[in-house]
Amino acid sequence: MNLISRTKAFNHSISSMARSKAMRQGDIELFAEEVCKEAAEIVQIERVSVWLFENANQRLYLKKLYQLSDRLYSSGAILTTTEYPNYFKALEEERSIVANDAHSHTATSEFSEGYLTPLRIFSMLDCPIRDGVNVIGVICLEHVGEPRSWTEEEVNFASVTSDLLSLAVAVDLRNRAELKLQEKSNKLAESNITLQTVLGRIEEEKKNIREDVALNIEKNIQPLIEKLKGSPNVDLNLLGQLESGLSNISSNFYKKLVKVQYNLTPTERKVCQLIKTGYLGKEIAAMLSLSYSTIETHKKNIRRKLELTNKSVNLKTYLEEIDQI
Repeated sequence: MNLISRTKAFNHSISSMARSKAMRQGDIELFAEEVCKEAAEIVQIERVSVWLFENANQRLYLKKLYQLSDRLYSSGAILTTTEYPNYFKALEEERSIVANDAHSHTATSEFSEGYLTPLRIFSMLDCPIRDGVNVIGVICLEHVGEPRSWTEEEVNFASVTSDLLSLAVAVDLRNRAELKLQEKSNKLAESNITLQTVLGRIEEEKKNIREDVALNIEKNIQPLIEKLKGSPNVDLNLLGQLESGLSNISSNFYKKLVKVQYNLTPTERKVCQLIKTGYLGKEIAAMLSLSYSTIETHKKNIRRKLELTNKSVNLKTYLEEIDQI
């Protein structure tokens, strides 16, 4: 293959990898497979591998290795910074490591005895994968057998391929971040649903308690009050206040008077409760230790605040209707 044809082949290969669905989706596993196989076939190189940093950049993990002669993939090997300090230093500083003789090159000679010789690797072409500034991995092209002088086109091809891997890693990181954000959002939504359920149960329990109290007053206490009314030497005023107070406990009416924006005073709310219970002005005056004229003034103020002034509406009936809201 002549130089022009080879350059076209490299460009076509890069264009094909750039259109990869796996790259666009951030599928590092699949894209690493595609890149390794494509590079091995287009450069005609025995071994192509993709390594990614892990453990705070203290070691490289073999994500994917493709061997051309066997057409097999493998993964899982580990390279540590303590074993190969010169190589890791070169990755940080160089755009590419072009080692025609990997046994003697400063950056790769550390691999000679334990890695290059057993695998018969003579030449290496490695390009760092970066996320802008930091090195996050490396793509390695390894020639087995005789020495090989890497061409400028091959070096450029490997460099561009490392850039494509950088993009895939960036998409993968974005996808992971979005997934975590979605998981947090889902947990928050679940927590909110749980909270609403708990609040609903609390309100239901409160309602049941109020109903139980009201039932107890009606069945057990109210009959005693009725008996006391017919007994001699009983202070009917105090008895009336007791009955009104119990009515407050067993009914939401008093609470509604407080919540509704009528701006009633505490005394006016007491007068409302007694009116609704059925007591007349003089009886209410005696119960609250106030004059009859004061009670009548309170009643006028109540009608004004309830917007009943000059209306032919019975106050007791109106208050009973409020209790039904």
